[in-house]
Amino acid sequence: VLFPFDTVREINSDYVVLVEGEVDALNLLQSGVPALSTLGSTSWSSHKRDLLLHLGASRIYLMMDPDPAGKKATAKLKKELRSYFPVVKSIKLEEGTDPGELNKDDELWLKKNVFQPQS
Repeated sequence: VLFPFDTVREINSDYVVLVEGEVDALNLLQSGVPALSTLGSTSWSSHKRDLLLHLGASRIYLMMDPDPAGKKATAKLKKELRSYFPVVKSIKLEEGTDPGELNKDDELWLKKNVFQPQS
């Protein structure tokens, strides 16, 4: 599964942010960012890809932890998802930063500067 899939489906956004952990997703959701947890860096599957396709999003942002496992997951997901979505971008966090620990100012900056459609 992708967590919390039903909540993000109700947002009906043209983009989704994929993160590793449940706390990461919930933290972003509190700021209005449609985020889904993959439930770990090594748990990706074609079933999860199909769930993501059902959301109707055209832009996928990858915000995995900036550790070796997160970097490996980012590369794998980016390669696979580019075949299915027009926009797949990775958001690189500083070492030691976790998506679940971003503050409201960081999340607001992301919403204004990263997640806005490019014209």
